[in-house]
Amino acid sequence: MLPAFSPALVVVGLAAVGFLVGIRLMQSPRTALWGNRLGAFSMAGALLFALLEVGVSLPAGILLLVGGGIGIVLGQKVTMIRMPQMVALFNGFGGAASALVALTAMGVASGDAGLASLLTAAVALAVGVLTFTGSIVAGLKLQAWLPQRQVVLRGHRALLSAVLVAGAGLIVLLVLPPRRPELVLQLAIVGVFALYGVLMALRVGGADMPVVISLLNSLSGIAAGVSGVAVANALLAGVGALVGVAGMILTQIMCRAMNRSLVSVLGGLREVGGGGGGGARPTPSARKHGARSRDDPEEAAVALLRQARTVVIVPGYGMALAQAQQTVRNLATALERDGKDVRFGIHPVAGRMPGHMNVLLAEAGVGFEKLYDMQRINPELPETDVVVAVGACDVINPAASTAEGTPIYGMPVINASHAKAVIVCNLDERPGYSGVDNTLYGERHVETLWGDAADTVAGITRGYQRGRTVSEPGDELRERAVSAIRGARSVVVVPGYGLALAQAQEALKSLIDALEEAGKRVGVAIHPRAGGILGHMAFLLQSAGIEHDRLVSLEQANAELAGIDLALVVGACDVANRAAWGEPDVRAAASGMVALRVEEASSVVVCNLDAAPGYSGVDNPLYREPNVIPVWGDAARTLPLLLERCAERVANDVP
Repeated sequence: MLPAFSPALVVVGLAAVGFLVGIRLMQSPRTALWGNRLGAFSMAGALLFALLEVGVSLPAGILLLVGGGIGIVLGQKVTMIRMPQMVALFNGFGGAASALVALTAMGVASGDAGLASLLTAAVALAVGVLTFTGSIVAGLKLQAWLPQRQVVLRGHRALLSAVLVAGAGLIVLLVLPPRRPELVLQLAIVGVFALYGVLMALRVGGADMPVVISLLNSLSGIAAGVSGVAVANALLAGVGALVGVAGMILTQIMCRAMNRSLVSVLGGLREVGGGGGGGARPTPSARKHGARSRDDPEEAAVALLRQARTVVIVPGYGMALAQAQQTVRNLATALERDGKDVRFGIHPVAGRMPGHMNVLLAEAGVGFEKLYDMQRINPELPETDVVVAVGACDVINPAASTAEGTPIYGMPVINASHAKAVIVCNLDERPGYSGVDNTLYGERHVETLWGDAADTVAGITRGYQRGRTVSEPGDELRERAVSAIRGARSVVVVPGYGLALAQAQEALKSLIDALEEAGKRVGVAIHPRAGGILGHMAFLLQSAGIEHDRLVSLEQANAELAGIDLALVVGACDVANRAAWGEPDVRAAASGMVALRVEEASSVVVCNLDAAPGYSGVDNPLYREPNVIPVWGDAARTLPLLLERCAERVANDVP
């Protein structure tokens, strides 16, 4: 039994608080890094305390160093595409470690006082072993060294039940009088529950793998917690319980997202019907006449994107396999530079573990504010001009609502078919892991580009950008910006750190000089946080020849902006983002400062690199205001373009 009080309880409490706060921080991408660091720090403290409490011999210390070194190497070398396999491996090793602790507890349990310890040790051994073998099988399936779809043996369900009953019987025999652990019974428990873990994981198909990964994570925590009780270690029991509960909560969240119970996922209660998806797959000839396909589907996809104002990108596991996340990011950037609204729709089981797609896209530089979960993106899809599916199949398959008796029947999907047009960039037309044919491919408003997503998406991006230079903003937006500049009598320039990054201060000086020569009144509003350090922006502008007496303070600018004809924002985001300063989790908000209210000007021209948020990570609603004209691109190139277009006629703007 656990002691009533010990220093370990204090450490458990501190570690638990650290873990809980870390988990809370990890619920927001803005604070996830600090949550991860806090969790790692808490774990390091708990480990150090455990080592000091029990003492470490030289051989044990060497093993700790070797194991820690291997972990560091694996953590550095593993790629995001292999991260699910790594997580499965960690879960398995956690289960194996708990099983070894349980075996140690069995060796010291004796007499009546050891009955409870013996029982809990036997349970920990069983859970730890099945976690280990189940995780190894899951990792092999993820690595494609085992079949990734369901492997169903004859009488599989009955076999699972029989093995579980046999394992429970062995545990009962182990704790019956004379209540002495027997090596034969221990090995039998190991063998039976090892078999159960293998049979359980084999039965789960690839589409259900995120649920299994989170379940195995929970089981590794449960095994650690029970083994901690068996050896009367409060720290191990507390940390294991925390991991077990957190993993089980995540498992339930994943099950709800798939509209399935955990029992149905593990038991494989839904088999693929003979129809393979509730209807025959459209043949290539039928697809040619049924869908929007033209002689050149890439050209058709480019045309759709050029006409679109709103685009939703839906990534799937095929994007991860193709390592196409950076290519997808490049497409999104090209679209955003033309003022298009680009978002990402993320299905909870799109990857092979929870959050897999989010991490891949974040690694490629996609801002978290652009990632919308299924519940948020589905209501917006009927008004979306184009959905671009990249390596996604099951998660956008409309057959999920019609193909009864299949693994995806009843599973909520991203309703890509509800959009006005759909572009599918998948490797081929074969079904996903569920084995259910995707009826979306045959719909009339769908364009399909078969092949490696890294190539097809790159081809679409090149086609979209063809015919214009990389520095040239969209023609319509550029002309609107030029008209706003020519028509303004008073102008306030708002520079930001992006101006410094683009080294565009000289180009800005030339534009300001041209505006003044045309008789316009020009001021430069400096936000105290506009540069890397206080006074950075003022110094940068003065080095380019922009006089100090032209600079306007934050307070003065905000008092005058409502009467200004044009606000010209150059490389500035957070300093003109009222949402950022109102966000409680944004570090900038702690200063109590306010944003420049540029939206109060009659017109606003934004010359930023793209629509991505600034360092606060908060999406800037300014870009969606009706009086705002975005001109995306490097300010060192877009400013001279605007100046060149204005130069011929700007003098005629003065009455």
